Amino acid sequence: MKSEIMVFLFIIVGIIALLSAIALLLLRFANREWWNIGIVRLIAWAVPIATIIGLVLLLLGLEHNMLLVTAVGSIMSSLALIVLIAMVIAFPLSGICHILASILERHGKSQQIKNSDSDEISRRNFLRNAAVVFPAVTLTAGVGGFSASFLGVKIPEISFRYDDLPDQLDGFRILHLSDLHLGHYFQLSNLRNLIRNIHAQKPDLVLITGDISDVTSDLPETLELIASLNPAFGCFASLGNHEYYHGVTKCFSIHAKSDIPLLVNRGEVIDVNGVKLFVGGADDPNRLLRNNDNFLHETVDYTISAAPKSSFKILMSHRPRGFVWAAEKGVHLTLAGHTHGGQLGLAGRSVFDSNDPPNYYWGKYRLGKSRLYTSSGVGHWFPFRLGCPAEAPVITLRKSS
Repeated sequence: MKSEIMVFLFIIVGIIALLSAIALLLLRFANREWWNIGIVRLIAWAVPIATIIGLVLLLLGLEHNMLLVTAVGSIMSSLALIVLIAMVIAFPLSGICHILASILERHGKSQQIKNSDSDEISRRNFLRNAAVVFPAVTLTAGVGGFSASFLGVKIPEISFRYDDLPDQLDGFRILHLSDLHLGHYFQLSNLRNLIRNIHAQKPDLVLITGDISDVTSDLPETLELIASLNPAFGCFASLGNHEYYHGVTKCFSIHAKSDIPLLVNRGEVIDVNGVKLFVGGADDPNRLLRNNDNFLHETVDYTISAAPKSSFKILMSHRPRGFVWAAEKGVHLTLAGHTHGGQLGLAGRSVFDSNDPPNYYWGKYRLGKSRLYTSSGVGHWFPFRLGCPAEAPVITLRKSS
C-alpha cells in the first residue's frame, strides 16, 4: 500500500509541477503587464510552493497520526491547488485581452493617434479591465467551491415509479448513504448531525454503497450511529475501493460485530408484509483507470443469481457501471456512488455526465425497466463542490398510477 501511495504522490507532484509551469509561462509571456508587478510574481511563485508544503504536512500528519497537522496540510494544499487551477484557466483568457490591448496600443502609435482619442483609449481600457475579470471569476468560483464543500449534507427526496410494484412496497423509503469518507472533511460530529436530521425522514431501509470511513478506528462508531436510525427493515452495506485501501479484512471484522452486515457477492431476502425484497451487494474491483467491465459483470451476476425470481431486487454497486449488467439481470433498482458527481454540477447534473456512452455520474438513470441512482456522496477526499452538493438521498418506491 505504501508503494501505491508513493506512486500517487509522485503523480500529484508531477501534475502540480506541470500546472505551475503552465501558469508561470502564461503569466510571463501572455500577461506581461502583470508579470512586471512584483507582488503578482510573488503570488504566482508562492501558490505552487504552498501546494507542495501543504502536501508534505498532510503526509506527515497521516504518517504520525497528528490530526491538526493533517487538517492544516489538507486545507492548505487543497486551497492552493484550487487557486493554481484557477490561474491556469484564467491566464490564457486574460492573456488574449492583454495581447489585443498591446496590439491596439502599437497600432495607435504607428498611426500617430493622439492620447486624447477617447475611442481608442476606451477600447484599450475595456480590454485591460476584461483581463482582470477572468482571474476574478475563476478565483471566486474556486473559493466558492472550496467553501461549499464544508456546508451541510442535503437530504433530497427521490421517487422511482414502477408499473409492477407490489402494493406492499408502494411508499417504501430507502435512505441511500454513499462515500462518507469519514475522517478528514466529514467527521463523526458531522455524522451525528446528519443522523439527527435523517431521523425525521423515517426510512424503512438504510443502504450504504461503500467508502464509509477513511479512518478505520472510526468505523465501529460510524456504523453504530447509522444503525441508531433503527429502520424497520434494517441496514446493509457494500464494499467500495476505500475499504480495500484501508484494510478490507478489518472492515469485515468490524461489520461482523455491528448491526450492519457487509454484503459482498451475496444478498439478503427481506419479508416486507408478505412481499420478498432482495438486497444484494456487489464487490468492488479495487483499482482505478482500468477497464473493470468483466469484473463488474461477474460480481453482479454472482450476487443476483441468489435472488428469488419473484422478488423486488435492489443492488448496491459502488461503481455505477455495474448498473449495465444489473439491468440485464432484471434488477429493479441499483444504488451507486464512487463518482462524487465529479463534484462539479450544473442544473442538477454533473458537468462530466455523458450520454454516448453514458457514464452515470450523478442522479437518476433508466435502462428498460431498471432504475439507477448515483449519489454525489456524503463526503469527499478533496474539498471542492460547485453545483454538486453533498447528499444523503431518501428514495421512495411508488406504483405507477
